[in-house]
Order: sequence, then C-alpha cells, then structure tokens
Amino acid sequence: MKSGFKNSPARTIVLQIVVLLVGLMGASDAHAYVDPGTASMAVQALLAALAAGAATAAVFWRQVKAMIARIFGGKEDGKKDGQAE
Repeated sequence: MKSGFKNSPARTIVLQIVVLLVGLMGASDAHAYVDPGTASMAVQALLAALAAGAATAAVFWRQVKAMIARIFGGKEDGKKDGQAE
C-alpha cells in the first residue's frame, strides 16, 4: 500500500495554509466597538483557566506522589515516624 501525498501530514499542512491564506485575503476592517467590560471578562476567563490548571496539577501531583510512595515503599496514610499502629 502506497502512502503518497494523498494521506500524508504534508498534505494536511498545505491544505491548512491554503485555507488560512484564503481566509486572510477576504478579511476586512471590522470598525467595531469593544466594550471596556470585555477586557475584564477576558481577564476573569484567564484567571479561571489558571486556577483550574493549578487545581488539576495539584490533584495529578498528589497521585504521582502516592504512586512513587507505593513503588519505593513510602509511609502509608500519613503515618509519621514513632507513631504506634
């Protein structure tokens, strides 16, 4: 089975570039008004995305630490040195 240009990633990239160039050729000035509240909303969306990313990273990091502790025989359930079982 030949995989020539028809199904190659190069074809996809060329097609995307052509679509982008055609879209840019048809673009014109918008002459639109942007409300000052729009910037505030954009900042809130960015902060929400950062908070969600930080929470996801914290959960993931906790799982990674637990897996490493299981592999290397770390302490179980938060027991500290010197505590009776």
